[in-house]
Amino acid sequence: MRTILLPLLLFVASQLPAKDREVTGRVLSLDNAPIRGANVILKGTSKGTATDMNGYFRIDLPEGPVALIFAFLKQKTLEHTFVIRPGFQYQVNVTLCN
Repeated sequence: MRTILLPLLLFVASQLPAKDREVTGRVLSLDNAPIRGANVILKGTSKGTATDMNGYFRIDLPEGPVALIFAFLKQKTLEHTFVIRPGFQYQVNVTLCN
């Protein structure tokens, strides 16, 4: 019975979706002013958020390699790639330039 149960449990555990991790950060201009309403988008998806009045954002991202796109009017778009791993906290601060 144990020889059947263990492989079954391992299979079920491998089918569970990866847990999303919270990523926070801030978007600033070259003069260190917060950018309000900048778009923060997970590349290749429609998942995203916008920065608040002080340039801060929060987004839940899946574990594994991700790329965030930062965009705002009249600013160069920035792409930031990194890997989300369990047990870590992530803070991404960027500066957008003209």
